Amino acid sequence: MLLIGATILLGVLLATIGQVYQTGADAFELFVIWSLLALPWVLAGRSAAHWLVWVAVAATAAGLTAAQAWVPMGWLHDDDGALPVGLVLALALAGREAAARRGLGWLQPAWSRQILVFAMLVALFAGGIGYVLGWSDGIMSTAGFVAVVAVAAFWFRRLAPDFAALAQILFFAALLAMAAGFRLILESFDSPWRDEASILALFILSAAWFIAMTGALGLALRRLRRSMGGAA
Repeated sequence: MLLIGATILLGVLLATIGQVYQTGADAFELFVIWSLLALPWVLAGRSAAHWLVWVAVAATAAGLTAAQAWVPMGWLHDDDGALPVGLVLALALAGREAAARRGLGWLQPAWSRQILVFAMLVALFAGGIGYVLGWSDGIMSTAGFVAVVAVAAFWFRRLAPDFAALAQILFFAALLAMAAGFRLILESFDSPWRDEASILALFILSAAWFIAMTGALGLALRRLRRSMGGAA
């Protein structure tokens, strides 16, 4: 608990120094330095909660670095700004899985896995949904989401069976499929908002697609639950 408090206060200290002495450092530099300086404490503390606090700092550092450095320099598209956050969380999840399989007890609690899976999926989905709906050009985020979901689904189905993690993965995959279907339905109309009949047809087709995907998700989860038995 003291090391967790020290890690948080380290960030406060760095922010205070930056404000008092006007170092000119960008926000992403603060979080990068914060994560690097706090890492030895995380390894010494051997606490899953402390490690998740550090992962949150590292993911924030990645997001700010993308927004304040990589996007302005042209290394990353503006619409893919959330991708580094999702990839950092994916790497953290991979590290957690590797450490747990090697018997590192303090990283084995199941709740640490579920939190990382959820945070990773939210970050990648937030970047990928815009391209699917045609709101952005962030194709890398969509590709990253699909790739990570495929790998994670294989891992938690075959190598480290976990129904809760798979349920989260299938839920977000279904949401992306719903968005893709809605866009295809929308583009099938020449002018969907021109009259009441077109709007009604769009609404009925979209509702039918959403209901079908929801039913498919429920059926998949039911079968998965039966096949996996008591897997946590």
